[in-house]
Amino acid sequence: PYGTRIEDREISLNFPDISRILGVFQSNGNGEATLPSFTVSSQSDTFTNNVIVGEQIIGSSSGAVARVVNVLGAAQLEFVYENQKAFEVTESFTMMNSGIVGTIGSIVTGDSNLLNSYRLDSGHREDYADFGRIIRKKGVSAPTRKIQIVFDHYVNDESSGTVETVNSYNG
Repeated sequence: PYGTRIEDREISLNFPDISRILGVFQSNGNGEATLPSFTVSSQSDTFTNNVIVGEQIIGSSSGAVARVVNVLGAAQLEFVYENQKAFEVTESFTMMNSGIVGTIGSIVTGDSNLLNSYRLDSGHREDYADFGRIIRKKGVSAPTRKIQIVFDHYVNDESSGTVETVNSYNG
């Protein structure tokens, strides 16, 4: 089917209203792609049931800014960087929503991020919202192993009964 194979030039994200791509990770082995992660040596509270997926993490000395992708346990998170800086072992960090502060004990750098090999088609059209997709740039080889794509998209909650128009969007 269209846009579901890694060798396709266009890969469908199967969601409309994509606002940005945070990472396109290609596995370095035969399994699933590994995202960057860290385990803490100390923290003010457990990550489980306190950290929100999508929450920002700020490194105090490196200046690294990242977004939580998965909570792997009470003291371990998967994340994706939002800037060009990287966390350091023994660095203090702050979670921006939960307010948790802690010290990084170990870091897994994760697999290759192919983000710069793709451009985003958000799916925004003049008359409708299509599924978003990433499009491999010309001259870039197709991935050869499994990939994992991390992205932001708008969510529409129609249960509240509000009217939404083109003026409802901020982005």
